[in-house]
Amino acid sequence: MATEVATFCPLCVSRCGATATVDEGRLLALRPLPGHPTGQALCVKGKAAPEIVAHPERLLHPLRRTAPKGAADPGWERLSWDEALDTVAARLAAIAAESGPEAVVFGTASPSTSAMSDSADWLTRLRRAFGSPNLVS
Repeated sequence: MATEVATFCPLCVSRCGATATVDEGRLLALRPLPGHPTGQALCVKGKAAPEIVAHPERLLHPLRRTAPKGAADPGWERLSWDEALDTVAARLAAIAAESGPEAVVFGTASPSTSAMSDSADWLTRLRRAFGSPNLVS
């Protein structure tokens, strides 16, 4: 049986008030929550949230390419989160050792166009701890 849950849309920095229709853990719909200060309307991204969450090609696990770039089949293989983080950390450390931390540019999408808002401060902390002054947004 579907239930209505007062919530907010996390897909950008605005955090519009919303009502989620949920059935057995599945998001069926996201609609405005008129009584909320930012709940008068939802943008197209917010309305599409159920499709985004349930998209059959949505990545849920880290993948590693096993074939060269440009190959007809990239040969993606699933790996654990720990293995993915260790791989990225090793590659970043190698670049910093060879060329200095300034050789790395950290990039982010705009918080007004993505769900990056909650991660922006963490990315800044990571970039500073790494020693890179470079950020592309």
